[in-house]
Amino acid sequence: ITLTSLTTAVGFFSLTFSESPPFAHLGIISGIGVLYAWLLSLTLLPALLVLLPWKARREAMLLPDSGWQALHAFIARRPGTIVATALTLGIASAGFAFTNVLDDRYVEYFDERFEFRQATDYLNEHVGGFYTLEYSLDSGTPDGIAQNEYLRQVDALAGWLRGQPEVTHVAALSDIMRTVNRGMNGGQEEAYVLPSDSSRAAQYLMLYEMSLPVGLDLREQVTADKSASRMTVGLENLSTNEVLALVDRAGAWMSDNAPALAEATAATGTTVLFSHIGQRNIEQMLVGTFLALSAISLLLFFAFGSAVLGSAGIATNLVPPLASLGGWALVVGEVGMAVATIAAVTLGIVVDDTIHFIEAARQARRRGLNASDAVLQAMQKAGPGILGTTVVLAVGFACLALSGFQINAWMGLMTAIVICVAFVFDMLFLPALLIYMRNWK
Repeated sequence: ITLTSLTTAVGFFSLTFSESPPFAHLGIISGIGVLYAWLLSLTLLPALLVLLPWKARREAMLLPDSGWQALHAFIARRPGTIVATALTLGIASAGFAFTNVLDDRYVEYFDERFEFRQATDYLNEHVGGFYTLEYSLDSGTPDGIAQNEYLRQVDALAGWLRGQPEVTHVAALSDIMRTVNRGMNGGQEEAYVLPSDSSRAAQYLMLYEMSLPVGLDLREQVTADKSASRMTVGLENLSTNEVLALVDRAGAWMSDNAPALAEATAATGTTVLFSHIGQRNIEQMLVGTFLALSAISLLLFFAFGSAVLGSAGIATNLVPPLASLGGWALVVGEVGMAVATIAAVTLGIVVDDTIHFIEAARQARRRGLNASDAVLQAMQKAGPGILGTTVVLAVGFACLALSGFQINAWMGLMTAIVICVAFVFDMLFLPALLIYMRNWK
């Protein structure tokens, strides 16, 4: 119990490596909760069992001994085949895990029951542009936004962006200058062009600002010293990868066609922030998962005093998360940033069953039983508890799939899947491996 509590806490504490505060807080709170549960399990629970009246049922929990004997007989007849088959299927499925596409659309974090989602869907369908890119286009000098070359480059960038299929609309200073120029020339359509020289553009800009009602000036579109202007780009309902691809294409176009703007311009805004945070979260969680795996491995090697048993425990629990992600890739094909936390969290949870099973088998071996009989006794002793905890954990996490918030739903569903796959490995692969190795101590 002490060892399983430590490994579970380590798995949750690894979430602190996430740069997303909700995940980090989840890891800290859950890890502390696991340690409190360990403390109460060794103090309050024994006291209650002494003080309260209770009776033990004669039959085994969930599955009778005959069921475990039948399963053991099946495994003992072909342990090598089961080990090879489980590893082959697990590794083959794990190979698909890396084909998942990171595809976070933060509007779709909420399902259709939320008014926010209903409103944004209507906006994207009928108006377009809930997702936006923001550019601060710096001229490099005070009053530089009225210079001909600057306006030409801003207008060219706006025109290029409007030609991209992902873009719904573009709002730029050059549009204002075109409109004012047309108004100053009798509203003729052929006058919808940029002013012919910089001084005229500066006069038009001042005239436009003076003609605006109070509170509707250009403070949100130009800086106080007139050195930079704002460009807002509305987008279709894009995934994070599609947003970042458009940002990269825009940056490459500016480098080739508007070098003065490219030097000090980078796309920003909430859309860009969410597009980067998913990838950053995965990168950080890879570090957290590696450290959690290293810590759990050391705990297993130290507790079992055997590199063989420690390696068997790690193999039994490392394959299920990767195999589950591979299955997810075949069925869904895309993951959000929440799924990046699955490997670290589930590793700390599912290793508990492996520890109970190996410890029960070790105790049987100490009493002089051979490997096959030790495995049978471990299945009868630890199997009911492992089956019970698997059902409880899988059902508990699967309840999160009912959440209207996609991050919670996907994390709960994936965790439940990993727990079930890990149970199959604990009850098939691990017993077969221990029987196949025979001479472990």
